[in-house]
Amino acid sequence: MYSPIYREEVPRNTDLQKLYILRILNQLPEVKGRTVTLWNSKENAQLFATGNYSEDGTEGWSGMNTKFATMQREKDGIYILHHLGVHEVDQVGFGKYKRKEGN
Repeated sequence: MYSPIYREEVPRNTDLQKLYILRILNQLPEVKGRTVTLWNSKENAQLFATGNYSEDGTEGWSGMNTKFATMQREKDGIYILHHLGVHEVDQVGFGKYKRKEGN
């Protein structure tokens, strides 16, 4: 999913960024897929969704800094990762979303 205002209008405060992510995810209709990714680059989001995204950089992260959140459905709940940078994520836990043990 592409979110055009994430980069320009969301404050640098990571707590406010997490609230923005929760707001987006709560407005989605019921998603049947297991994973939803949120991007601030329409081109990268489309390439990733169609399976044409080139992951040829270090640890497969070439250009992935435009992906700012991931929501995963598992048997025991819904988990959200807020991507703080290319190699750093923070878990978001609020309401129906959980923090996954061990991460």
